[in-house]
Amino acid sequence: MFHYVEELYEREIMPLLVKMVEDGKARGEISSKVSTKAILTFMGMYMRNSGALLEEASNHNNMDAFLEEAIHLFFYGICGREPE
Repeated sequence: MFHYVEELYEREIMPLLVKMVEDGKARGEISSKVSTKAILTFMGMYMRNSGALLEEASNHNNMDAFLEEAIHLFFYGICGREPE
């Protein structure tokens, strides 16, 4: 089953993610300063550690606020949006 899911991910999901990132770059929604590979690597790190992130969020006083901060960090980093 694991190999099937892994194959499906490589064959179906990965090309969709690449297209999503490249389309976002073309529309100016994703910085051209960051390669598609780096973005996919970063997304993979988030996915592999999502259990730890959710555990940390559940230990936080305001889980929703914590998750909003995590989402902000994912999309904008610690500096916020770059000046246009």
